[in-house]
Amino acid sequence: MKINRIILENFKCFENEEFELSAPYTLIIGANGKGKTAILDAIAVGISGLLSEVSEPDSLRSLKDRDVRLKSYKKGRNIDIQPQYPASVSCEGIFAEQEITWTQSLADTGNKPRTDKTIKTLSQNLNKMISNGQNSLLPLIVYYGTDRLWIPNQNQTKENQDENNSVKESRTKGYENCFHPDSNITWLIDWLRKEEEKALKSTRSDALEVVTSAVAKCMEDEDWQTITYDSVKSEVLAEATDGRFLPLRLLSDGVRNMLAMVADMAYRAAMLNPHLGKDAAKETPGIVLIDEIDLHLHPSWQRGVVEALHRTFPNIQFIATTHSPFIIQSLRLGDLINLDNEKNPLYYNRSIEDIADLVMGIDVPHKGQRFLRMKADAEKYLRLIEDAKNAKTFDSGYLREIEDQLNELETQLKMRYSDDAAYHAFLRMNRRAALSGQEVAK
Repeated sequence: MKINRIILENFKCFENEEFELSAPYTLIIGANGKGKTAILDAIAVGISGLLSEVSEPDSLRSLKDRDVRLKSYKKGRNIDIQPQYPASVSCEGIFAEQEITWTQSLADTGNKPRTDKTIKTLSQNLNKMISNGQNSLLPLIVYYGTDRLWIPNQNQTKENQDENNSVKESRTKGYENCFHPDSNITWLIDWLRKEEEKALKSTRSDALEVVTSAVAKCMEDEDWQTITYDSVKSEVLAEATDGRFLPLRLLSDGVRNMLAMVADMAYRAAMLNPHLGKDAAKETPGIVLIDEIDLHLHPSWQRGVVEALHRTFPNIQFIATTHSPFIIQSLRLGDLINLDNEKNPLYYNRSIEDIADLVMGIDVPHKGQRFLRMKADAEKYLRLIEDAKNAKTFDSGYLREIEDQLNELETQLKMRYSDDAAYHAFLRMNRRAALSGQEVAK
């Protein structure tokens, strides 16, 4: 399963736009407010139609009034903001080796969204295969937003966890809350506890092997081997390659976030396709959306996260957003959607400075913003000195005006860069030399 193209009409910030999506990876970049997350939301709306007959309504992501593009009109002193209908999300893709096109649309305020019969029929067929017990290949579909921190819920008791998980598991459990997965990791703790308890009595389940192996494969470059449940301390432990064990709650946000996200994907793959056994993570197809894939990750890890995810889930189409030049640098040609630059300058095998400058539009990326401001302010100060130097022999009134500007600017710079004595000494020496007829080398 994959999506090749998405077409948006009056969806959030987009009036009429279409985007080509590549596999196995598409990365979306752009300045804040350009619509990176909106594209992920639109894809979620599109692929949600495939689950309309399979998953619970609460787990779906349909087109809503809040998704409709807003347009403002100035009416005297007032601003009139109006939603622009109709709104729609159209997708072109491949499912079960069949090319399909479908649309979900919203005609007006308060209306229910309409979905093409094409995708509804596919969803009905999928539901029939599940109900009949066929070993059909179910796609992994999940959307990870920026609120993922995966922190254990200390208020949930073991009894509550048992009660919440007492219902017999179905394959469709792999779609539970797939468009807004709970960022609370309590589910993983409880599931690992039960699986480890079963393993003590018999053999380890395939699902447990899928999850622990996926974590090990994805995290191997970061010196983490696997996860396990400590029944004595009643918590999940992460094992490092040097033999150390650390509670999941003590890991950095970046490590815990990636570990839990990989475990969640692997768990869902194992639930959806139990007939694949230990190869569920490797063989399961699907689409995974990740907003800000670089969230909490150190730059050294950002450089390898794309390859690590693809290595662990080779049949998944990942579509993600980022602000990281390190992640852009790791992509192949054709994997990037740049909302800031339609021409999409070459980024493959480029340096970080080139990517920041040419692709992300950051001027002089090898220098900090404070340095550039100091340089610009110093140049302004030195230009005023030159003006004062020239005015000294022509117009005393103009000279006083320039000196007043110099005094005002000097006061501002002392407040702005009070920690840099050498900077101020350099400017004062140039001013003193210029006004006394001498010149200090710059």
